[in-house]
Amino acid sequence: GPAVDLYGLRGDAVRPGLTEFFGARPGLTHDLLAAPVPCGPSAVQYPFVKSWRDDDGEVRRWSSVDAAVPRDKVERLEFDGEGLLVRVSVVEATAPISDVTN
Repeated sequence: GPAVDLYGLRGDAVRPGLTEFFGARPGLTHDLLAAPVPCGPSAVQYPFVKSWRDDDGEVRRWSSVDAAVPRDKVERLEFDGEGLLVRVSVVEATAPISDVTN
């Protein structure tokens, strides 16, 4: 099947990319703001918030939904015909479902 795409990272780029992301955000938490909902025949999505401590120990927070920005994003999980995860991405809540066969 296709290589998993994690936030635009594939293959050998996944481990260093995620290591850098988490390394820059100590104590990172990822909390769902709502239960995942189907958004296509083989995809689910949900709003979320990430929190971490910056270098000064201050808690930072990034919400995928923020009316003040405005921002209306979700984390989307897409699966192939066999139910295997093929893509994890952060997209606009109304973004069309991609073709997971690519």
